[in-house]
Formats: sequence, C-alpha cells, structure tokens
Amino acid sequence: MKHIIKDTEPGEFSNWKEEDKMAHRPNWKRVPAQIKHRVHESLIREQGFICCYCECSIDMDASHVEHFRPVSKFRNKQLDYDNLLCSCQRKTSAGEPRHCGRLKDNWFDDKLLVSPMSSDCEARFGFTGNGGIFPRCRFSTAICYPDGRIVAQAEHVPIHVGALPWAAKAVYDHFGDDIHVQLSGPTSPFRSVA
Repeated sequence: MKHIIKDTEPGEFSNWKEEDKMAHRPNWKRVPAQIKHRVHESLIREQGFICCYCECSIDMDASHVEHFRPVSKFRNKQLDYDNLLCSCQRKTSAGEPRHCGRLKDNWFDDKLLVSPMSSDCEARFGFTGNGGIFPRCRFSTAICYPDGRIVAQAEHVPIHVGALPWAAKAVYDHFGDDIHVQLSGPTSPFRSVA
C-alpha cells in the first residue's frame, strides 16, 4: 500500500457543491456524470495511476471511485474529497473474486482498517515475489493462558494458530510470573480489566 497524499479537489467539483441546492443532504448519486469523471481522473492522477490498496496499475476503465469511509455508514462524508480514493476492479464478472475496494465494500473499522492516507501505511505491509501481501508486524493478536490456549482473540485479525500455543508457552517459560510486568508498560496494547 502506497501512502496517498490528497490534493485539492477539482474546481468543478467544488463549484458544483457550492451551487447544489441539496447541499444539506450530501449525495454522491446526484453528482453529474461529467463531474464524477473529472473527480475520477483527478484521483487516478494524485495516486500515480495505481490502486490505493494493492498498487496495481489503473486507468479510467479499470478503476472506480472508492469511498474510504462507506456511504452506508458515513453519509455526511460522501462528497468529502478527502474520503475519496481510486481502487482497481471497476466491474467484476460472474465468479471473479472481489478484492481491494470491491471486497472492502461497506466494511469499516477505524481501529483495524489501514488507510492509504495514513503516513505509516507503507511500513505496515510487505510483498512477496509472486504478488502476495503480508503484514510487516508478524505477531498475533490474542491473550493466552500460560499453556498456550487462546483466551480471547481479535475478531478481524488472523491468528497464527499453528504456532501460537508453542510461542505463548515459550514466552511464559522465559518470563514466568514477570510476564504481567512486561505486558503492563506504557507502550502495552493490553489494558487491565481489574
């Protein structure tokens, strides 16, 4: 994922929003086709002609305007240029797997979704030679008993289940009862429930 630095919105889009009689009720569907086309062109250019998520090459025919914060949950953001990106996969054929913006669709979790507009987004992912993408932070998000059994795990973050019991036991064997001190420092992601 490449860091996308947002530019100013096209003047035509700004002018249309100023003149819109329904400005108090933003609606992307009301934007005229020629202005949507201009916004689409502007987004592709500011992204360097790559998908905002997977970095594949895109053009007008192979991309769509993506609302990072979905319209279904953030109606007031649908005309906010800072919420618009360009994603690959303009259309999908029957049986074709969805990915990037088409797969994300209306899902949004501010704590889990990495924004291409976040300055540290590039450091969060690595790429394999065959096109695979992996998280650079190779740790599991779970709380375990000392013997490695999972107590709780993050709902949308995959756990490396095969290695988790072994890794949790190794950490406990090394730190023993001091593990509570190790996990409660000022930079710890864990919060005390007591």
